[in-house]
Amino acid sequence: MKQVVQKLKDGVVKVVEVPSPSIGEKEVLISVAYSLISAGTELSTITAAQSSLIGKARARPDQVKQVVKSINDNGLEFTLRAVNKRLDSYSDMGYSCSGIVIGVGKNVKGISIGDFVAAAGLGYAVHAEQVTVPMNLVVKVPDPTFLNEASFNSVASIALQSIRLSNPEIGARCVIIGFGLIGQILFKLLSSSGAQIIIIETDSRRIAEAKSKGINDIFNPVTDSKALLERVLSVSDENGVDYSFLTASTHSNDPI
Repeated sequence: MKQVVQKLKDGVVKVVEVPSPSIGEKEVLISVAYSLISAGTELSTITAAQSSLIGKARARPDQVKQVVKSINDNGLEFTLRAVNKRLDSYSDMGYSCSGIVIGVGKNVKGISIGDFVAAAGLGYAVHAEQVTVPMNLVVKVPDPTFLNEASFNSVASIALQSIRLSNPEIGARCVIIGFGLIGQILFKLLSSSGAQIIIIETDSRRIAEAKSKGINDIFNPVTDSKALLERVLSVSDENGVDYSFLTASTHSNDPI
């Protein structure tokens, strides 16, 4: 079967032929119909892989700690061999997909061959023709015509979790900072609950696209700061909004 992978040393992404995955006792084998490309997460992964060793270290300080620990425990020569082997290997890409079940482990409950499902999990719901996913990361899709939308399950769950944690009341006044994929899903979820929403976004293309769809309460904080402040005060009786959701991807602290 075919799978999308990335070489850790140089960030090269390619499609390779790999064996079909085996099934564990509590795992589900899925023939993938749709696999979601998360531009923010996967682009940052590719960018980090294409950087120098110093750049890789800055991007993943957790792995630097593992390397230091390995040097202390196993010595420099052993660690260098292990690091080089790791950099020469390929890693999986993707973490959110949907499809039809073609195999189940003997201890899987509630899911059967032929079921339409959505699946999540880094290293499990990858960009491949077939994937094996633990049963607790798989959910049935009642209508197969929604398999396309169901592939958004991981990203949508992030937006939904932010709503569950903040627990906004009906009609709450909210600001969404960043109108990428998660921000747009969050906007739809909040809108369906009657929230009043103001969006802050610096990308002119996203602003134009939002306005073309009838979303007018979207502002660039750099060029529209006065209009943004006036709108926030207007919808909130000059008290400020009830909830702010930060969904922007940036190295800057400006959104905070």
